[in-house]
Amino acid sequence: MPIKSDWINDLPNFLMLADELHVEINASGATTRTSTIYNSDWQMVQAKRHLLAILKHLHKSYTPTTASSSESNKERILLLVSFVQGLGHVETLIAEGQYIKACPAIRQDYEFLTRVLELRKGIAKTGVIPNVKNAPEGSQRFYGQLSKIVHPQDPKIFLNFLKNWEGESNSIEVSHLPHFVKPIASHLYMIHVWLIFEFTREAILLYSDVCGQNETLARAVFELERAIPILQSVGIKFHRI
Repeated sequence: MPIKSDWINDLPNFLMLADELHVEINASGATTRTSTIYNSDWQMVQAKRHLLAILKHLHKSYTPTTASSSESNKERILLLVSFVQGLGHVETLIAEGQYIKACPAIRQDYEFLTRVLELRKGIAKTGVIPNVKNAPEGSQRFYGQLSKIVHPQDPKIFLNFLKNWEGESNSIEVSHLPHFVKPIASHLYMIHVWLIFEFTREAILLYSDVCGQNETLARAVFELERAIPILQSVGIKFHRI
């Protein structure tokens, strides 16, 4: 096919398509976020707020540094703050329908948690990927689900990911625009909140190791115990330690 002469000077107009794409994706993401918020389990949202309040409560009392900590505690601190820093981004990916992109982020958080557990128990190995068998009991299925999306070895996996959650529809509409899929959003958000719970518990244990017993720690433990029934009521399962 020959090049058309009017293409030569049409670059500014052609590049406007990039702006249109950004506008379309952002608008669709905003619409998806509205649907996500409208369909959210508000008990789950409140439970998450409770956990974040505990993390902030601990941080107000003790700003982590690596100056006087053991090597193990230094790494626990870094993993904890890395998780907390990314909370908003993970929630945005889920809320705006970026489910496939959310899976690697959540999977990394899961690996961070596994490493924190290994460090606390003294079984972490330098240069070795965290072993999911050391993650909280029963949670390994989450890792398996997320890994199938992170490492797509079969081109049908992405389509099946959407099909299985959208009621086994025979036809999946593939579009560059995100849209709300309630079962996927709910499942990923549940894993996200479960991870926040586990990290909050690990933050309390880390604070105890670094600062010892005091009123700040006692309040954090009290608030975590108060949040647990809400978490259990929305289906989040965990083992006491």
